[in-house]
Amino acid sequence: MARRSVAGFVLAVGIAGCVVPEPKLDEAPVLRCRGNEPFWHLEMNSQRTVFRELGSDPVAERFRGQWFAGGTEWYGRTRDGRTLAMSVTPALCRDTMSDETPPTAYTVLVTTPRGIAARGCCEAVPLAPAPSGGAPRADPESKPPDDWARDVVELWPAMGTCLGAVPRDPPRVVTAWFMNRDRVGVRTRSAAGVRFDCIADETGEAVAELEALPDSPSRLPGEGQPLFSPATLGPPTGECYDHERVVVDGRTVGWLSYDTC
Repeated sequence: MARRSVAGFVLAVGIAGCVVPEPKLDEAPVLRCRGNEPFWHLEMNSQRTVFRELGSDPVAERFRGQWFAGGTEWYGRTRDGRTLAMSVTPALCRDTMSDETPPTAYTVLVTTPRGIAARGCCEAVPLAPAPSGGAPRADPESKPPDDWARDVVELWPAMGTCLGAVPRDPPRVVTAWFMNRDRVGVRTRSAAGVRFDCIADETGEAVAELEALPDSPSRLPGEGQPLFSPATLGPPTGECYDHERVVVDGRTVGWLSYDTC
C-alpha cells in the first residue's frame, strides 16, 4: 500500500487506486524529537508543539493537524509570520552523530522557521504513572474563590504551552491567572527551584513573554497550593500530598497536588 499526502492529511492509497483515510488515533502520542546540523529539539502532542533551535527563542504553537496510524503532518506560524512545518512517520530512525544511541520509533522531517529542511528522530514519551491508590477527578467549580485551580480547565491551554516553552528541568505550575488582552500568566518551578514567569494567549496559541526569576522571587498569592504537574512528569511523591486528576476533553492532562502537612 502506497502513501501520499493530500491537503495536510496522511492518506493510504489502496491497490485499486481508492483513497482511504487511515484510522485516526484517539490518543496521540507525546513525542520528543531532536536533530543535528543545526541542533534543534521538538516536543509535540495532540494539543501543542514546542520547537527549539540552538540560538533562537522557542516556538510554542497549538497543534494544527491530525494524528493517524501512519503519522501526522503539522504546520504553524511564528508571531512574525514564518512557517514551521513537520511530517512524522512511524519509521526507525538513528542519530547521525552517535552510533551508540539506540534507534527511535519515529522519523520527522522539519522545515524550520529559518526555512531550513532538516531530518530528525522522535521517541514516544510514556505518561508518568498515577499516584499510588489512584486519585479522584478534580472538581474545579467546587473550589473556593482564592484557589487558583478553580479555573484550571480554562487555564490549561496556556499552562501547557508555557510548560513546553520553559527550558532546563521539567517544571510544574505553582499558580496561573487570567490577564487582560485574553492572556494568561503562568508561574512555574522546577525540582531544583528554578522559577519562570510566562505569559501566553488564553488559547495556548503562543508565548508572549518568558522570564527567568531571581533565586528568591516574591511569592504570589496562593503560589504552590496547589501544584500542577503535567501528565508526562507526574505528581510529587510523599505522604504530605493529596492529589486530584485534571481532566480536559476526556483526557487526564495532569494532577493537582495539595500540601496537607
